[in-house]
Amino acid sequence: MKRALAAVAAVLALATSCAGSDEVSGDRRVVGGVTLTFTVRPARIEVGKTVRFALRVTNIAGREAELSFPTSKEYDFWVTRGRDEIWRWSDDRLFTQAIEHTKIDPQGSLTLSEPWVASPAGTYTVHGELQADGFRRELTGELRVGN
Repeated sequence: MKRALAAVAAVLALATSCAGSDEVSGDRRVVGGVTLTFTVRPARIEVGKTVRFALRVTNIAGREAELSFPTSKEYDFWVTRGRDEIWRWSDDRLFTQAIEHTKIDPQGSLTLSEPWVASPAGTYTVHGELQADGFRRELTGELRVGN
């Protein structure tokens, strides 16, 4: 009986790890007391379906964190294939040229997210970047679009 339960547990663990690898792609970085997590969900999708890109900013410090943005553009997402940029969220948008501040409580989070309709088929690199002072370095994930 113990062997049977162990075998079932091993199969479930393997299935879960395989399923999870197809569902989410992304990157993570810690800057001071803040963790940035970038996700592409799902990481495999059919042509014409919507994928969601998200930057999650989590304050892991014991005190309030303040993010300072040089403009109203708090983040950006873009998709590349090789050296070619396929799509950029901020294209054709206007942003105010005023300094903005956002506070995050200790152990609190802020999620910034945008959808993209995946097309055409292929493998893409997806980029996300928090535009706050001291955080401007892109995070990446992989997206596979198929039929």
